[in-house]
Amino acid sequence: MPAIVDFINSASSTQLHTIYISPLKALAADVKRNLINPINDLNINIKVETRTSDTSAYIKKRQTKTPPDFLMTTPESLSLLMTSTNTSTMFSNLRFIIIDEIHSFMNSKRGHLLTLNLARLQTFCSPKLIALSATITSKSQVKNYISSKKHTVFISAKQTKVPKIEILKTKGRLPWSGHSPRYALSDIYKEILNHSSSILFVNTRAQAEILFESLWSLNDNNIRIAIHHGSLEKTLRQKVEDEIISGSVRCVVATSALDLGLDWGNIDLVMQIGAPKGVSRLIQRIGRANHTIEKSSKAILVPTNCFEYVECIAAKQNIEANSLETETILQGSLDVLAQFIVSVAISGNFNKDELFQITINAWPYRSLSMEIFDKVLSFVENGGYSLKKYDRFARVISNNGIYSLRDKSIILKHKMNIGTIVEADMMRLKVGNKFLGSIEEWFIAGLTPGDTFIFGGKKLRFEKVVGNIAFAKVTNLDHQKIPSYKGGNLPLSTHLSSTVRKLFETGLKSIEVPEEVQKWLMLQGKFSICPKKNELLVERFKRKEKKITKFYLAIYPFEGRNMHQTLGFLILRRIKRLGVQPFGFVANDYAILISFAEE
Repeated sequence: MPAIVDFINSASSTQLHTIYISPLKALAADVKRNLINPINDLNINIKVETRTSDTSAYIKKRQTKTPPDFLMTTPESLSLLMTSTNTSTMFSNLRFIIIDEIHSFMNSKRGHLLTLNLARLQTFCSPKLIALSATITSKSQVKNYISSKKHTVFISAKQTKVPKIEILKTKGRLPWSGHSPRYALSDIYKEILNHSSSILFVNTRAQAEILFESLWSLNDNNIRIAIHHGSLEKTLRQKVEDEIISGSVRCVVATSALDLGLDWGNIDLVMQIGAPKGVSRLIQRIGRANHTIEKSSKAILVPTNCFEYVECIAAKQNIEANSLETETILQGSLDVLAQFIVSVAISGNFNKDELFQITINAWPYRSLSMEIFDKVLSFVENGGYSLKKYDRFARVISNNGIYSLRDKSIILKHKMNIGTIVEADMMRLKVGNKFLGSIEEWFIAGLTPGDTFIFGGKKLRFEKVVGNIAFAKVTNLDHQKIPSYKGGNLPLSTHLSSTVRKLFETGLKSIEVPEEVQKWLMLQGKFSICPKKNELLVERFKRKEKKITKFYLAIYPFEGRNMHQTLGFLILRRIKRLGVQPFGFVANDYAILISFAEE
């Protein structure tokens, strides 16, 4: 609203007035929809557009020449826009920068890229910077992050609504392992029927596909159920979003592509299928239900195994105590800085000293030394000490402290790879004459013609691959494989992990838990122990499979999947040095399990 008022009071311009930056494409599109309504009602001549990976190349090209008044975008698309040769002119009249869900950027490389581009933007103009979040705990951290200790005002609304959270009660037997909610499917379906509109959040795209198919198999009432995840084709995702808004779909199974900021007031229930993995993340997801000023959000948690039941209790306790994760700002990543330098070079020549000053104005890079900056610049210039003999690693050339792009052939390659979200190689999936979405190349490589799999809630039979397109047909055959997406696993937060450990230390006394969880804890205490929060539990045991005896080492750091994967590799390396050859290891959010041929 302040941006609209400012636009009305200022002289009309063909340049950007306001930029809104969102972590999600769906959120940018949703804000555009909600912004256009009052603009049209007030009959104001404000041009509002989005610029994300869903935007066509034609519109993007037009936007660089004739930008809209208000632009809804993401950090990656902003970075691409700032490679334009007319960057300084395009942003010279920028009045507002609005960053939504600021907490989601603060401890990630996406945030590093964003702060560098914001620092550069502010050399062209002096906009008012507004950052928004519903789950901020450290005021000083956020203020420094967006303004580098410049004058900043913190505005906080008093929280009067308390979300209503419960863990699903079901007669189904809670499994000790696995990540399937099938034991509680009938109860999940009943909750959907008891509410007018609901979102079922899952943690991975594979879970979304499985749950969607499972719900349809028992959908005797023939209610409209949809699926939404980032690998679906843009038109399919937008269709689902429009159907949620209009109320024509009763339930949507979704991944994190819908879990931030979306303003859909008709949703009256959120179900979290599987462990929440983080308190702030869960609050954001719960907030999609009853997203209005006067109503409390309602959520039902559905753990898929005993460990997750304890995690759900921990998350519920933290939310009730208003205890959220503290924002941590990591030191600026040097690979992001290298990418930023190339982007600046594509937009035009730059002075080394001036670019260094811009870099240290970005809060994560405030402590960067000129020595390290020079090393990164050297890497961009010629590949650094290790790669300077290979011409293809030379991106820029220098002349008396002025740097320019070495070769225009670099531009397309750089733009195609800009950003910090790492994904496996993807192939487009075509069914009939329509594209359904993108699927990982390694998954398709494991299929042979005639194999069946599920994607976008459809049962498909794989046919062939032509170039970068996989072809398939709709089928009624069973025994489908489910695409598993790398990077789809959400990491367990340290804050939530700490609460889980406290619960194990107390043995969940005075807390009502299902019979399966009670038995599980009783057997753990009988054969081993439940570690205290300051203890590390290590267990050894052996199993005989047919004629082969395997020896196992189980370690319980409770530090999350990402940490455990790294730690597992390090431990394996040390064990090999001892002359023992392990079979390998598996890791989840709570433990690492290593197997051996000998004790």
